[in-house]
Amino acid sequence: MKTCRECATRKRWLGMACRWCPASKSCHAWGAALTNPCRKDQIVNVSSCSSPFGEPGHYNGKLFCTSSIVRKFLLETIAIRLLQYSATVYQQNVERCFKNVDGIELKRVSNVRCDIVGHNCLAITAVDKKLSSVVIIFRGTNGWSQLITELTSGALLPAVSHPAGGKVMAYFYDAFNQLWPSIWDSIIGSLPLYLDYTL
Repeated sequence: MKTCRECATRKRWLGMACRWCPASKSCHAWGAALTNPCRKDQIVNVSSCSSPFGEPGHYNGKLFCTSSIVRKFLLETIAIRLLQYSATVYQQNVERCFKNVDGIELKRVSNVRCDIVGHNCLAITAVDKKLSSVVIIFRGTNGWSQLITELTSGALLPAVSHPAGGKVMAYFYDAFNQLWPSIWDSIIGSLPLYLDYTL
């Protein structure tokens, strides 16, 4: 049995329900204490399978509402995913790199000139089917020249008030506004297909 729902509907040993372990994504018979890594985190009722940890790869942001075993497993999964995003966004051929990451469907690479010196800013929109998420990835500073331009801009130009509140360094505010139309189009185009995904 490969899913929580399949597992929790099965009965074994004197009619006892099987137990789904979200950390190992595996099903265990009642009383299988030696092979089941989950102690407190077992899912026995099908109604609990709709929780963010019941199905493999499903995550909806409620990470800290569960026990330490599951939390550790999910944090490691998310950390590995974030590392993959970070590494691919700095590659020369972003499209080819994303094809090598399992479960991610690249939607759009937005690459715009974002300052008077001619540096490019890059953002990617993708769908991560393992984490059930629509993802926006921004590449950070790309080289010393761009870093110096950002620092100079920060020192010489006043911070810009952001509509949501607070102030933002003018360089990053302008870069975001130049990337946003392309990102927005990509998200709106994908949204009807992934209504149950998080952003």
